[in-house]
Amino acid sequence: MNILEKEIIATLAFFNTFEKALTVEELFENLYRENLTSANRSEEELMNALKSLEAGSIIETSEREEGIAIRLKGTATKDRTEYNKKLIAKTNRWSWVFKLCPFLELVGVCNTLGFNAAKEGSDIDLFIVTGGGRLFTGRTFVTLITHMLGLRRHGNKIKERFCLSFMVDAADQDVHRLAFEEDVYFTYWLKNLRIVYARNTDSIEDLAANNKYWVSQYLHNPNFNTEKVRQGKFVISKMIEFLLTGIIGNSIEKSLRTWQLKRARRKASELPDLSGTVLTETTLKFHDIDKRRAIHTKWQKDKQSSHSKDHEFSTF
Repeated sequence: MNILEKEIIATLAFFNTFEKALTVEELFENLYRENLTSANRSEEELMNALKSLEAGSIIETSEREEGIAIRLKGTATKDRTEYNKKLIAKTNRWSWVFKLCPFLELVGVCNTLGFNAAKEGSDIDLFIVTGGGRLFTGRTFVTLITHMLGLRRHGNKIKERFCLSFMVDAADQDVHRLAFEEDVYFTYWLKNLRIVYARNTDSIEDLAANNKYWVSQYLHNPNFNTEKVRQGKFVISKMIEFLLTGIIGNSIEKSLRTWQLKRARRKASELPDLSGTVLTETTLKFHDIDKRRAIHTKWQKDKQSSHSKDHEFSTF
C-alpha cells in the first residue's frame, strides 16, 4: 500500500466515525497528510488510488444524487445531506443577527454540521471570535439577542438552535493551543469550519494566519469554508461599540468577566470530565463531554483494520 492509499484510508476512517461517506470532491478537499514529505496530489492520482483500493476490497462506492459516495469496506454510513443543508440554510438566513451584535468579529459553524454530518435533532454549534478585548461583553450581547429571537439553545430547547459553546478573543485565536498531539478531530474541526459571518476579510485572514500552518501539518488542503460569508456591522452595533470602548466599557467588561467566570467555574466543578472545558479571560469553551480521544482511538483502529485487509489481500 502506497502513501496516497494510506492517506485515503485515514481520511475515510475519520469520517466513518460520523457515519459519513465522502464524495470524490470531499475526499480530495479533506485528504489527510500521512507525513510532512507527502506531496500534494492531483485528482488523477486520487482516482487511480481509489480504483486500486476498490479492486483490493478496501473501499466500496455507491451512487448518490451528489455523486459517488466512498467509504471503507463494510462500514455503515447514512446520507444526511438534505438535513445538513436545511441547518446551513437556517444559519445563513439568520446570519444578519451577528451584524447586530457588537464586538463580534467572526462566526463559524463547527463540529458535526461543519462536517455535513449532523444528525436529526442536532443543534447548530458556533465558533465565535470577539474583538476589542470585549469577550464577555460580546458574549452577553449575542446571548441576549439570539435568546430573544428564539435562536439560542438552552434547557430542553436544543433542536436546530444556535449553541454558543466556543468563544475566543481575537488576540488569542490560535486555537491549536487547545489540541493534543495528533488531534485528528480538532484538525478536521478547523478545516471544516464554515464561516457564516465576518466583520471584514481581515477577520477571516487573521483566523487563517493563526491556524493554517498547524492544520497544514496534517491535511493537504488547510483552508476552511468561506463559501457564503455575511460581512459588516449595523449602525446600532457600531454605536454600542463606540460607547463601550473607554473606561465605562472596561468597567462593564471586568464586571461581566468576573460574574461569568465565577458562574461557569461553579458549574464546571460538577462535571466528571473537564477536558472539554476551557475558562480563561480570552477563551470560553463549554463541552461537557470531550470525545476527541475516543474518536482518535476509533480512527486509529479503523485505519489499522483496513491496513490488515490490504495485507490479507496482498498475500492471498
